[in-house]
Amino acid sequence: MKERRFLWLLFGLAAAARLGFLAVWIHWDWVRRFPYDPYPSIALSWLGWGPTIPSITHPPLYPALLAALFWLCRGARDLVVPMMQCLLSAASPILLYRWAATRVPKDAAKFAAVWMALDPALIFFAPQYQSETLFVFLLLCFFVELDRGEFEAGLLGAVASLCRGVFLAYAPFLGFWLACERRWKSLALLALGWAIPIGLWTARNAAYYGRLIPVSAQSGWNMYEGFTLDRQEIRDRPFRMGQEVRELGFQDPVEIDRHFQRKVRRWIQDNPSEAARTVIVKAIRFWRPWPYDPYSSMVRWWMGLYFGILLAAAAAGAAALGRQARAGPVFALMVSSTIVHAFFFTSLRYRLPLEPFLIFFASAGLYHIFRLSQSSKTALVSRSNSRNATRK
Repeated sequence: MKERRFLWLLFGLAAAARLGFLAVWIHWDWVRRFPYDPYPSIALSWLGWGPTIPSITHPPLYPALLAALFWLCRGARDLVVPMMQCLLSAASPILLYRWAATRVPKDAAKFAAVWMALDPALIFFAPQYQSETLFVFLLLCFFVELDRGEFEAGLLGAVASLCRGVFLAYAPFLGFWLACERRWKSLALLALGWAIPIGLWTARNAAYYGRLIPVSAQSGWNMYEGFTLDRQEIRDRPFRMGQEVRELGFQDPVEIDRHFQRKVRRWIQDNPSEAARTVIVKAIRFWRPWPYDPYSSMVRWWMGLYFGILLAAAAAGAAALGRQARAGPVFALMVSSTIVHAFFFTSLRYRLPLEPFLIFFASAGLYHIFRLSQSSKTALVSRSNSRNATRK
């Protein structure tokens, strides 16, 4: 009963924080400053309510969800959809608690869940038309299910991959970890579950486009767009890429993607040392504490301080827990995310899916330090009492 009450209070706290921020977001019309990706436009296109947009340019799950909500909500969609995303985001700390409570003491798991409920980065993205909120929810569902059934977890992994294609790149890293653990049956069940939805979507793409495309045709564009260390070039390059596509007369999204794949491949072949430096620096930047523009300098300082504390505490927690946390799959996710974003376009937003697990390690680390300090105080009091008893 106490745990159920805690979970309801947790959900209420997270929902209040996110809905409160939604009110601020609407009042200040921040969508002008932080515009969303083409997901709503793709959803409107699928419904026949907007210009035709190829369905292969982005992973399909989030546009499909938006299309369903747009159809149901009609004129109220710009209020109802963000509210529903806020509630979905508010449910995610419950999933983190479920996962964490099997690895650390429940007090530490509760601390992590409350921290996640109030995490500013997760709150910031909750009302936006971006796929991060749905992806974080699916990611936590996947890790909760991974403890219980590998086939079901594989199905969830495929669904998460159809929300954010980067998760498909995680599958080999998770498979490698399972192979190192010699969990061959788990590996086979996970691979089977993962392969079914991805195979169906790939077959659909092959029928429509005549090519094998497991998730979406955007790897070439994303890699060329972000394969530079120059901040101004990162800002300008997408516009020049769009102009280049128009000048070349490309219409097929797969052809566009293949064009930029060839272009970035040629640049890497011609500049191997610079390419290696770019990859290394991008991997380091993926873990930087501060965001870049369009955030103000004050926001960058505050968020840099927050993420700096979070990353330091998470590192301490991971070191303190060791293998006790049974977090091998999470470490595999961190490694795969770092490697993928060392090559493709990235921003601090793309580290958001790791936020719940960073919070978990940070909470566990702080809880461990607190327990050690309490144990030290108890030991000191016991020694003092022993000395006093001896003197008497």
